[in-house]
Amino acid sequence: MLIRALHAWPTTEAEAEALQRDLAGRVSSAPLAPLTADTLIAGCDLAYEKGGDRCFAAVVVARDFGATVVETSTAHGRAPFEYVP
Repeated sequence: MLIRALHAWPTTEAEAEALQRDLAGRVSSAPLAPLTADTLIAGCDLAYEKGGDRCFAAVVVARDFGATVVETSTAHGRAPFEYVP
């Protein structure tokens, strides 16, 4: 599955905060179309190493109301700045 890049990856805490404000402005609260067995849904998570600078991410894409996994992907690397809740 190819995903187009939406933005440059932030390298500082200030860049990350500005990006989050920008992305928050793009969120729509309009009702979604009803899900069907062919609707793709995705879930993701990111975790930082406790006390370190490494981070780990995972994404899963599924259809059929989450029952059929279409694709998964994981990544890990060094974070350019500390985790900020």
